[in-house]
Parts: sequence; structure tokens; C-alpha cells
Amino acid sequence: MIELERKKTDELLFSFLENIYQFQQLEFKLFGLNWQQIYFLQILKKEEVKTVGDVSRKLNVEMFQASRIVSTLVEMNYISKIQDDIDKRSYKISISITGLEIIEKIEEFNFNTILKNIENIETNQIEVLIKSLNNLKKIIF
Repeated sequence: MIELERKKTDELLFSFLENIYQFQQLEFKLFGLNWQQIYFLQILKKEEVKTVGDVSRKLNVEMFQASRIVSTLVEMNYISKIQDDIDKRSYKISISITGLEIIEKIEEFNFNTILKNIENIETNQIEVLIKSLNNLKKIIF
């Protein structure tokens, strides 16, 4: 079993956080969406029509926070919000064509960025990275 050093682990996690933060800032600058909004759109893309409550549980945020995200994304025309016919307090939300288009642009940017940046990395290192990313949930939760 591998032995981890606390200081080295802290440094690695900080470096990971720093790089992810900088990448998220770049995406925000390019697309005007933060990662919570992007993740919200990704959920709607993958799971189609949902309620605000469903998405709030998936994002692990309070309903008022999910409602704010919904309002912002509706204003940006990335999602639509329709009142439920049966429960008038509930709204069904779905991703719009414009929302699908922005997610496609973001995914294309992400893929091209990674593709360009891995050109100088050895194949075995890329394979280790992919295995690590596949195990990320096991590692951090």
C-alpha cells in the first residue's frame, strides 16, 4: 500500500484546486457561465425535463439557490421553465436549443484544450491520468 505524506498531499490538492479554479475562470470569461451553471445545464442535457427540486437535490443546494440559477439561465435563454399542470407550485425545467448549443461549445472547447495540451505528455502518463480521473470519486469521497 502506498504511504501518503500530509504535506505533499496538501500541496497536490492545492495545485489541483488552483488549476481547476483557473480553468473555471477561463471558461467563465469565454462563455459567461460558472461551473454550477454549466453543471446544471449538463444535468438537464443528460436527464431532460426535471423540476427545480430535482435539480436542487442533484446539485446539493437549497431550493432558493436552485431557483436563482434557474432564473439566471431562463434570462440567458438557456433553459425553459413551465408551470406544472397539476401542482401549480412546481415548475418543469428543460434545456433549450440555445442551452444545448452553449454546452456543445463548452464541451468542444474543453476537448480541444485537453487534446492540444496532452500532445507533449507520454502515452503511459495519459493512461494513468485517465485511470486516476475514473477513480476520482473513490479518492475524494
